[in-house]
Amino acid sequence: MDPLDLYYRAFLEYKKTIGEDKATNGLLRLATSLHKIQHENLILVYHECTIEEDWVITIEKALPFLEKAIKEDRQFIRNDEDVLPIEKIRKTSRQSIQDLSKHSDYITRKPDPNNPASVTPDKLMIVRKENDYAVYENRVLFTTILYAKEFVESRLNVIKESVTKYQSTAYLEKTLDTGSRTLALSLKLNEVRKEDPNAIKMSKVGALLKRIEDVFIILLTFLKTPLL
Repeated sequence: MDPLDLYYRAFLEYKKTIGEDKATNGLLRLATSLHKIQHENLILVYHECTIEEDWVITIEKALPFLEKAIKEDRQFIRNDEDVLPIEKIRKTSRQSIQDLSKHSDYITRKPDPNNPASVTPDKLMIVRKENDYAVYENRVLFTTILYAKEFVESRLNVIKESVTKYQSTAYLEKTLDTGSRTLALSLKLNEVRKEDPNAIKMSKVGALLKRIEDVFIILLTFLKTPLL
């Protein structure tokens, strides 16, 4: 059964029940004849936000170039030189032999009597090659994306807080006088809702807000790439 139909049937049953109760029925008729209305107000407040679109367009145009720069994956090979005891060296290189020719003091052992031509140094220079991504271009790229992300995030938070905020104030005051009895009814309701979906629908910047959210998500994705 449709929920609305169910509520309607329940209302009819309720109306039938209270209609058979004379005391209740009389009070309802009296309540409907209220003539003294002091205050009855309903105030709804919503915010209309105006967004300057130029900065959004500028960042949107820059996104493909930032993505291209990330895909270039710039790096350079860093050579770290270190002199270690011969027992710790597993592999030699051309640079190691060239360095040994300049440092005869690395050789302090006597040649093997059975092989006088053999020379065993006590220590040797080795070169460690590592990929280094901290090049200037990558530093500039990281800083640019980070600042753009913070720039968009700060404005996005303010815009969403404005256009999704719902405020309402309802005030009702009535007096019922039966001669022997006086009833005074007073009601005041203040409501504030954040991220109200209806407020977003009423806003004129809904489409532009969606574009800003998409830009923010893309910038976050850039910062999560392995390079950055």
